[in-house]
Amino acid sequence: MVQTTTTIKDIMQSEFIKRGKNEWVNKINGKTQITDNNRSFAFIYKIMEYDNDTDEIVTEEFFNRVRLSNIDADKYFKKMFCNKFIDREIAPQTVEAFASRVTTLYLQRSTEITVLYEKLEDYFLGKSISDAHDKSGYNQLTATLPQDEVNMDLSANTQDFADDNSINRAFDDNNRVSTTANPDNIAKLAKVWEEIFTTFDLSCFLQIY
Repeated sequence: MVQTTTTIKDIMQSEFIKRGKNEWVNKINGKTQITDNNRSFAFIYKIMEYDNDTDEIVTEEFFNRVRLSNIDADKYFKKMFCNKFIDREIAPQTVEAFASRVTTLYLQRSTEITVLYEKLEDYFLGKSISDAHDKSGYNQLTATLPQDEVNMDLSANTQDFADDNSINRAFDDNNRVSTTANPDNIAKLAKVWEEIFTTFDLSCFLQIY
């Protein structure tokens, strides 16, 4: 099959070389060594494992330096993006046009991606949290009439003296967490991620194999 445009892997390999990276000869512990069999320097493994060099290039070249507010969620998504589309040809003729499409979709789905990542365990476990705070009570003030007073003002809210002053307060502070692991949630989460990546696939990559 004739290649029409370039792929994620080809772009990344070109950027690694531009930035002085070398798969074949590198310094290890201060000594220059042949590293053709060392996966730490192999470009394909650097991409799949999504190391710091890869993150820098992907964010700059494909996502126009856009990052999510949650850096872990940002790297998690971009690692999946690279692994899923590593050998796919980009749809536009230029990397800049490709990056524009990717960035637009990323911004559109950024909140969804962040929430999915941050609440991944909660969704899987079906976790629910209830937090209730209740307070109830009353004050009671009683007094006997003095010998020289035989009348009482029923509209008065205060008394000058009392025989008994009691306070009753009740507090109920509940914080409950319940979890129910449901295997079906795994499939549901996978479908959500797949729907997001399908959007990127159709918009950013060639559909001819």
